[in-house]
Amino acid sequence: MDRILVTGGAGYIGSILTKQLLEQGYKVRVLDCLFFGDSGIKQFRNNENFELINGRIENPEVVENAVKGCSAVLHLAGLANDASCDISEEKTRLINYEGTKLLLKYAKSAGVQRFIYGSSASIYGAGKNTALTESSPLAPVSLYAKYRIKCEEALFDSASNDFTVCALRKSTVFGYSPRQRLDLVINAMSAHAFNRHEITQMGGSQWRPNLHVSDAANAYIACLKANPDAVQKQAFNVGANSENYTVAQIAQMIVNEFPNTKIVHKEVSNSASYNLNFDKIESALNYKAKVSVKQGIAELKEALNSNLISNYENDIYYNAKRMLDLQKEGAF
Repeated sequence: MDRILVTGGAGYIGSILTKQLLEQGYKVRVLDCLFFGDSGIKQFRNNENFELINGRIENPEVVENAVKGCSAVLHLAGLANDASCDISEEKTRLINYEGTKLLLKYAKSAGVQRFIYGSSASIYGAGKNTALTESSPLAPVSLYAKYRIKCEEALFDSASNDFTVCALRKSTVFGYSPRQRLDLVINAMSAHAFNRHEITQMGGSQWRPNLHVSDAANAYIACLKANPDAVQKQAFNVGANSENYTVAQIAQMIVNEFPNTKIVHKEVSNSASYNLNFDKIESALNYKAKVSVKQGIAELKEALNSNLISNYENDIYYNAKRMLDLQKEGAF
């Protein structure tokens, strides 16, 4: 039975991924600093195949210990959106970039065979065309995206015959998770429609590819199980061709699910816009995202109705707000 290290395994995607791996018979070691609590993984505490290391990926001793005995590393940890990274470029560099290089270094020296990096479709930034492929120009407009690119470069530089690496350029994620986020466009609009009966549409014409949180987790497992030759030094856009929508189209789908919701329009400048093609991951890994945006909005509505997402203004749901709280406490 393989032991898999999942960094950020208590997070929004990580907690879903941890569950899926355990259900498929893997041993799972999670490395997470638990800045957002343990709601995503507390259900696994008594599972004999689950192990938690509460630590930071920028700590060499922690990382060296975490990779021991693991056959693969699925790397999701780090500051996970533009607003969090904008708080401190130095912390972004240290955590997202230096932490990733540290993890690569110790994973390779420990004999880890496969390293899957959670990148982002935001690296395409101000994409000039639709149906962007993995070979399309990268045009990042945020610090977050710029460091994602630097991490991909470090990742591919580390590849060797016995160290298989690949990057997943995930679309904007949506849907319910036990470690919920409400700072992602579909999740945020759904929460505001339910609680305020009003949503703010920032711009409208810019494109966003969308990916359900369970489909995001499935992509890591597809890469984990794939033949090494199929993934070595490869980047994959993760999503579905049918789930590229403009922000205005997303807003309208929210209103359709939450009647009597008002749309407030706000203009934005220099906004990222990217419409992606996902043929490569479908053909190379036989991967197909299954959950549509419409289904995800209905799922979020049910979670809100069932009070699974309560007190929607709590900072725990918003990465940047939580980071600012932690900064005041001296933890970040």
